[in-house]
Amino acid sequence: GTAATTATSTITDTIPGNLTIGTLPSGCTASGQTVTCTIATNLATGTPVAFVIPVTPQPSASGTTLSNTASVIGGGDASCPTNTTNCQSTVNTPVKAPALQVVKTASTSSFVVGTPASYSLTVTNIGSAATTAATTLSDSVPSSLSVGAAPAGCSITGQQVTCTVASGLAVGASVSFVISVTPLAIANGTTVNNTATVSGGGDSTCPNVSNPNCTSTTGTPVNAPQLVILKTVSSNPLIVGVPGSYTLMVTNSGTAATTATSTITDTIPGN
Repeated sequence: GTAATTATSTITDTIPGNLTIGTLPSGCTASGQTVTCTIATNLATGTPVAFVIPVTPQPSASGTTLSNTASVIGGGDASCPTNTTNCQSTVNTPVKAPALQVVKTASTSSFVVGTPASYSLTVTNIGSAATTAATTLSDSVPSSLSVGAAPAGCSITGQQVTCTVASGLAVGASVSFVISVTPLAIANGTTVNNTATVSGGGDSTCPNVSNPNCTSTTGTPVNAPQLVILKTVSSNPLIVGVPGSYTLMVTNSGTAATTATSTITDTIPGN
């Protein structure tokens, strides 16, 4: 205007409910979500006074656009609040959030006892903002699998594998970890089910059973070779001085090809 204010000015701002209000600056108070700030009389012409209201978006705000209006009255300006052009100001702010997805795959469609294999665990940020905290990937490997060395970024305690992805995973970016495993004999004939879980990253929806992106499960059959030997004699009985023979036949009756050299041992009687 053309003169200093002649009375106290009052700013009122009702903050949306899905924003948490932080510590207010001097001159401001809050009642619930309504923030009120006051400016003393004699505000000179062309001299602005600013108040910074800290807010933190809550998970319920994700994917929405927040509309927030502040208004000012008093100061000797009789046009407020009628003059909405000058006496009100509205900002519309979209709220973005990271969203985590974990995908777990096995190195082969089926495992073989004693043959090294692996799981690949991939974490992707499928949200609309980079992660704001560290992301944790957890995988409890079944006891019928022997776990190999931990890859970079992971630690292993017993059968529990834990991997960490630093904050700042960009939208659409992925990080993968390969967990080496070897099926033990007790796994033969079973299907090994293994689930990986992702959490953190600023994604408040993980872990949650209703969010399928937070977990990934693989079911992998475990096969093994199984040798059967059959020995037959050319004639029964054998006759002194007449040549005879033994036939040794080995069959793999298992569910996987042999993974190493097979050895037949036959101790022939000395007579």
